[in-house]
Amino acid sequence: MHFAPWNIDNGKIPTRREMALVLADLKARAERSANAHFNLILFRLAACCGLRVSEIAQLRLVDVGKFRPHLRIRAEAAKGRRPRRVPLWWDAGRPRGVE
Repeated sequence: MHFAPWNIDNGKIPTRREMALVLADLKARAERSANAHFNLILFRLAACCGLRVSEIAQLRLVDVGKFRPHLRIRAEAAKGRRPRRVPLWWDAGRPRGVE
């Protein structure tokens, strides 16, 4: 069994270094496993894009902007029932400021 090289406490906000470790580990595993690839996508949507679980669960392919990379969060999925757009232009697989 393979154990992750990282351990994050549920009660705290992960540091940039911890997030970088999780992303690197998931990316390495994603090359060998469809489940790990799916987990990488979920982690990036939550941690890098700031999406809530309910927003991720209700995403559809039509919610992806084609010309200006963004995700459209529909009113029925959004907090406060207000639709919003989440830009993807900065998301290169790691959180901002992580080298």
